[in-house]
Amino acid sequence: MDSRKSSRIIQKAISTFGFSLQIDKTIKELSELLLAVIHYRADNTTLPNVVSEIVDVEIMLEQYKIMVSEISGQNITPLLNKARESELERLNKAIKHKTHKRWDR
Repeated sequence: MDSRKSSRIIQKAISTFGFSLQIDKTIKELSELLLAVIHYRADNTTLPNVVSEIVDVEIMLEQYKIMVSEISGQNITPLLNKARESELERLNKAIKHKTHKRWDR
């Protein structure tokens, strides 16, 4: 599916179901991914199930980014890009120092 069609479907989901329902759906999909990862680590689910949950979360996060932009009245893409760059730099530093402290900033 091309990105334009995907974007239209995502926007239509938001307009059809509304912010509140889609935020609840995002929470549900995140929890399902969490459970799938836990079960996969314990050999209690299949890789295709984990992949399906990852895709569900990706789709919901695309919607969530649009909703946050609309609610805040600003395009959050630059903020997301800056935060992503910062987190990747932090990860790179952890790799270089071979440390992985969960809550360090």
